[in-house]
Amino acid sequence: MNERLRRLILGDRQTIAGTVYGTIIVMSVLAAGAHAYEHHLWRLVVLAGGSAVVLWLAHVYSHGLGESLGLGRRVTFEELVSIARREHSVIAAAILPLAAVALGAVGLLAHEQQFGSRSGSGWQCSPLRRFDTRASSAWVRPRLSSPSASTSQSA
Repeated sequence: MNERLRRLILGDRQTIAGTVYGTIIVMSVLAAGAHAYEHHLWRLVVLAGGSAVVLWLAHVYSHGLGESLGLGRRVTFEELVSIARREHSVIAAAILPLAAVALGAVGLLAHEQQFGSRSGSGWQCSPLRRFDTRASSAWVRPRLSSPSASTSQSA
C-alpha cells in the first residue's frame, strides 16, 4: 500500500482522532448487527456505511457550528467544505472493515477472516474481535447482579 493511501485509510498524527471515532462508529454497528445480518451481509455493509456517513455529517456540522460561534458569523460554504475535508478520516476509517464484510458478502472471505479467527489470523488486534456470532452471547450478556455476586456465580 503506498504511503498516501495508507495515511488516508489508517490515519496519521493530524487525523488520528477522526480515525478512532470512525473506527468506533463502524465497528460498533458491525458488532451490533453481526448476528442479525449474518446471512445478509450487504445490508450490514449499507447500515454500517450509512451510519458512518450520517455521523460524519453531524460531526462536520458541529465543527461548523463551533467555528461560526468562534468567528461571530456564519461559516461560508467553502469553509464548511474545508472542515469536511479535514474530518475525512471519520469516513476513511470505515473503508477497511466495510471492505472485509463486503468481501465476505461475495464469498471471498470466510466468516473467521471477516470477524476474527481464533487461530491468530484475521482481525485479532481489534478490541471487538470477539463479536463473532458464536461467542457474542456470553461476551455481551449484561450483569444484572452486583460484581461480587456475579464473580461467585461464574466460578
